[in-house]
Amino acid sequence: MAMACLIAADRYAHLNEEIRPALARGETVVCDRYVASSLVLQVLDGVDLDVVWELNRHADLPDVAVILNARTDVIKARLTNRGAHSRYERDPGSTARECAAFREAATFLMAAGVRVLRLDASDEGPAAVASAVVAAVRGPWRWLRECAAALPDGRTGARVVLGDLNVLEPDHSPRYRFFAPFEYDFYGAFGRAGYADAFRTLHADAREYSWVGKTGDGYRYDHAHVSASLGGTLLGCSYVHEPRTGPDRLTDHSALTVRLAVPASVPLPVTDPTQAEEPVAALF
Repeated sequence: MAMACLIAADRYAHLNEEIRPALARGETVVCDRYVASSLVLQVLDGVDLDVVWELNRHADLPDVAVILNARTDVIKARLTNRGAHSRYERDPGSTARECAAFREAATFLMAAGVRVLRLDASDEGPAAVASAVVAAVRGPWRWLRECAAALPDGRTGARVVLGDLNVLEPDHSPRYRFFAPFEYDFYGAFGRAGYADAFRTLHADAREYSWVGKTGDGYRYDHAHVSASLGGTLLGCSYVHEPRTGPDRLTDHSALTVRLAVPASVPLPVTDPTQAEEPVAALF
């Protein structure tokens, strides 16, 4: 426990003295042995995973956590060739336990809302692994930039762009420091293209979450943006949480509904699934 507390304290000092100032300068920070490592090494020391998380949960979560792993036989061979570097590596049987702990840490971080890149370094060399990491860092930024550029002009036509965009509005409450400026900027791209956030238009101050992580932190990831001509036709926009919170838990996201006062161009046939010969579960 003393080691876990010391490492957490050092991490907070590292954040204040180096990481946050670098991010404020617009730099990209690559940090070895960050939160994921604590969720493994301190657990191997016998500290409960939830306790380790509580010690580190106020640290800035990464935009992407990269976890390198390999087959246990490959790791053992590499340790034999270069020699053990730590007491963990010198402990017989530690390789299998550490690999299993990293798999559990990856699952835990994903449940907390962290994007995790898991790479198998059994056969790939350092250059291939480095290329995969660089692609993971640059990929979302490039994709969002290209997607924003491809948005049709929302000042003309009647359009609704909706879905799990996995981004937050800039003044989202609570504020998550691990969201990068380019992610918040993608939300703003809709406004610049002439669209309006349907939910925020009707509920200026409401706090709603469409996805909630394992730690209880909420995120409004799912959005519906309407073009200018549809802005005045909005009748309603709300989240339906039962698919996420109900006993069947059909999805880990809440559904998003939008009602517009527009005539249907083609009649939509509607059937009642409960009247079928064999009723089936359905979202709608």
